Amino acid sequence: MAAVHQRKQVVDILVVDDEARARRALRALLATYPAVSVVAEAGNGADAIACAEATRPSVVLMDVHMPVMDGLEATRQIKRDHPEIAVLLITIDSAAEVAARAAGADDFLLKGLPGGDLVTAILGRVQSRPSVSGTLR
Repeated sequence: MAAVHQRKQVVDILVVDDEARARRALRALLATYPAVSVVAEAGNGADAIACAEATRPSVVLMDVHMPVMDGLEATRQIKRDHPEIAVLLITIDSAAEVAARAAGADDFLLKGLPGGDLVTAILGRVQSRPSVSGTLR
């Protein structure tokens, strides 16, 4: 009898933050988890929409406060055009949660959340598990 090997699906992620340093840090952190892969980066909401259209990631991990177009408006547009893409908003601004939810974000995370919890939140959104809202470290 032939052995059947199941290949684990890797979750494709678009990282969006106006700070290049923050994007690099998130990419480095996520690179330590084989279940996820950063497929693109963007520095503002308008670029995030274009990248989401081009790459069709499973998850967009997006900052709220950015120039050109903020993460809230970008979330509205991505969710309108691609409701299958999970959008997780990350920020240092805990007061933005209500606005994030109103914009259609699938989850709201505060920067400072441990990496394992971030990956759990990402995988949970893809697998329709409850959120682990918290702070991102």
